[in-house]
Order: sequence, then structure tokens, then C-alpha cells
Amino acid sequence: MSESSNSKYRRSVALRVVGGILLIAAGISVLIFNTDKSDRLYLKVAGAGILLILYGAGLLMSLITSYKQKIYALSFDNVRDDTIDVSSILESYASGEIDRDTLLKKLCRAAAFHTSESGVDDNGNEMSFLLPASDGSYYVPVFTSTERLKGYMASIGCSNYISYVGNMRSVLAEILLKTLDKDKRKFGIILDPGYCEITVEADELKKVVDELSRIK
Repeated sequence: MSESSNSKYRRSVALRVVGGILLIAAGISVLIFNTDKSDRLYLKVAGAGILLILYGAGLLMSLITSYKQKIYALSFDNVRDDTIDVSSILESYASGEIDRDTLLKKLCRAAAFHTSESGVDDNGNEMSFLLPASDGSYYVPVFTSTERLKGYMASIGCSNYISYVGNMRSVLAEILLKTLDKDKRKFGIILDPGYCEITVEADELKKVVDELSRIK
């Protein structure tokens, strides 16, 4: 996980902790100071106080789920096997000898490359490297070699970006973490855009990572 992602995650946690505590404190305060039981407004105010407490507790409870998701997605080792013949595997897929699931399993310890979500194009304009999917989610471009990554980035007119490398399994797990925890956007992948262009949709990414996690 990149330093930027870590800092965003810590800010998200801090905001949820503070927000949850403030909501609970406000709810308790409302209940304590709502003492005029003769007024029908009492029940409404008491109900509002209880709702504040429940919202605050829910916000804090979400941290537990978020933490579990973070541990899950970062539990995959990042060891790469540079002896894997990626070209041969891709050729087998292109010829129909293996299906997509077998392709990903064979590539799970091979090097995988991806970039920052955005950068600056060659004209100095900011641009996003995420590709829109038909269901409103986004594809993260992932590449099987630095040559393909560089070739694709050159084709879209961008030479100013940050690249990352891991094995295929750890890269998919990191993208899954973004889908689970980062924000309301959902992320899938597109493998080698401009070349073989294999997609894993956002709603099936966890299933794929689960399957790859069983491969030693």
C-alpha cells in the first residue's frame, strides 16, 4: 500500500473516530438535559438523542469492518517470481488453450505494474488514468510488463506518472482495498489495455482475490 493510501486511510479513521465520539456525546447530552417530561416534545428530543447515539456507534463499528478489510487486503505476500514466462501464458490465453481464470492463477505470482490514479499529460493538463466501466465503476489499468505500461502511457500522451510493482495477487488485493475502503467508487481491473484487455469487474474482484489467495 502506498504512503499516500496509508495517509488517506489514517485520515479516514481519524474522522470516523472523532465523528462517532461527537455524535455519541451529543446524543447523551440531549438525553441528560431533556428533563421536561411534561412536554410532548420530550419524546421527540429523546428520540433524536437516541438516534445520535446509534449513528455514532454505527460509525465507530464501521471501523471494525474497515480494519478487517484492510488486514484482509494487505495479507497477501508481495513476492514475485521473475522466472514466470508471462508471454507464453498470454499466448496460451489468446489461442484459447486456457481460460481467464486459469490465466490469472498462472499470473498470480508474476510481476504486475500499475500507475498512480492520475497525473499530468504531456501538455501539462491533469488527467485520470482510471477507465470508466459501463456499470459506473472504474477500471484500474494493470500491466504484465514495464514495456506495456510505458507503451500504453505514451499512447495516451502521458509521460509524467508514478508507477508501482507487485505480484498480480498483491496488486489485485490492493485494488480490492480501494473498492472496500477508500470511497464510494468501485474498482475493477483491465489487464494490459491496448493489448489483451482482460477485465475483472468491480463486483467480482473479491471473488478473484479469494481464489488467488488459495494458491501457494
